Amino acid sequence: MKKFTLSVFWVLSLSFILVAQTPQSFKYQAVVRDLSGNIIADQSVSFRVSILQSSETGIAVYSEIQSGATNTFGLITFNVGTGAVETGVFADINWSGNIYFLKIEIDVNGGTDYQFMGTSQLLSVPYSFHSVTNEKLISLTEAERDAMIGIAVGTCILNTTSDKLNYFNGSNWFEISGICIPQPTGSDAGPDQLNVAGATVTLAANTPITGTGSWTIIEGSGGYIQDPANPGSTFTGVAGTTYTLSWAISTDCSTSTDSVVIGFAPFTCGNTFKDARDNKIYGSVLIGTQCWMAKNINVGTRIEGVNNAGNNGIIEKYCTGNLESNCDVYGGLYQWNEMMQYVTTPGTQGICTPGWHLPTDNEIKLLEGTIDSQYGVGDPVWDLTGDRGLDAGGKMKETGNSHWAFPNTGATNTSGFTALPGGARNTDGSFPGVTVYGRFWTSSEGGTTAYRRVLSSSTATIARDTANKLFGLSVRCVKD
Repeated sequence: MKKFTLSVFWVLSLSFILVAQTPQSFKYQAVVRDLSGNIIADQSVSFRVSILQSSETGIAVYSEIQSGATNTFGLITFNVGTGAVETGVFADINWSGNIYFLKIEIDVNGGTDYQFMGTSQLLSVPYSFHSVTNEKLISLTEAERDAMIGIAVGTCILNTTSDKLNYFNGSNWFEISGICIPQPTGSDAGPDQLNVAGATVTLAANTPITGTGSWTIIEGSGGYIQDPANPGSTFTGVAGTTYTLSWAISTDCSTSTDSVVIGFAPFTCGNTFKDARDNKIYGSVLIGTQCWMAKNINVGTRIEGVNNAGNNGIIEKYCTGNLESNCDVYGGLYQWNEMMQYVTTPGTQGICTPGWHLPTDNEIKLLEGTIDSQYGVGDPVWDLTGDRGLDAGGKMKETGNSHWAFPNTGATNTSGFTALPGGARNTDGSFPGVTVYGRFWTSSEGGTTAYRRVLSSSTATIARDTANKLFGLSVRCVKD
């Protein structure tokens, strides 16, 4: 019996018969040779072509008969899907739902005595680039591409030699340079905003059409972006500071960036400002050469009085009576280590708003000497413990609104410090002294304790002593 072999070329063509946008055939080419490699030319041959599902021995979901004659070069070409159907419906093959194999049988005499030639997997369905089944584009080396004949206009392949797409215009192959898609929308961070009064602005970047946007601070300290993914986010910084912000729009392919400069005018003591961490508003007051917050700080998450704060990355506060509403009036109460954010450096920022810090014992002595009408700054009286001074305490305390119990002796608040009697949180979790005492931490240690100040409803003096760091006391910040 005469032996023969097939040399096969796959062709991706755009000239398909389409039904509901699904191609109904693909081109098949083969060069028929005998076992010695001699071309079988100008001879009628017939093929039985089967498409097997799942494996080389799988069920034939489709088979057909194709007949024709080889040319002078032993080449024969036909469209799989257009032959005389034996089994199945070509249009019903679900190319995306399984893997398929092409089985070829041939009768070189053009009859029906078919001999099995082989089975190969359809790794890339030839027409899948235009198919609703979303199979991959056929991949060929440059040599394999150049060996193709009878190529239809618009044929497209992936050239694995250059790793670029190639398409055929009817005469020549053209290369398409690879550009990753989708590329991100070009970034526009908006206009610079300079000499801004206060310390808060609304950013004005463009909204991405393609990709996702994100703000970052690339220069300047103490700033806070409320919503980094929002092109119109609120940005809060520190007065007198200039920032550079970057707006980046990214896809998996690339990132587009643009920057904007935000400059805040120097802070003027006496103005209000916003704490960007929770958007609370605080007043400020100039007392001598120091700029103080005009009320106790109230930042963080309330915990029950019976619990101790922990070094867990969350600012934890107490509210008198375990009521958040009391924090709104008197500010939070904080254990010393929590207030310091677990460092021991006097004058550290701790829980204060960026640009502000926790007062040292000496800074409060300066405040006391500035306010008191008899004992000035540097007077030895301020180095004592217990009640000191003449009327500094009264000038710091606020009268009215029942903040102080009677008799409100000397309570004038002429300094504008507005010390409210927030009481304290005891180590047993109780809350004594509200409306009677205002107790304020300093950031200066006294051994295992820390220095504090105590203002009473019944006296205009100020007491200085040390207290167990586990107490929860009020906190007042001073500008850097």
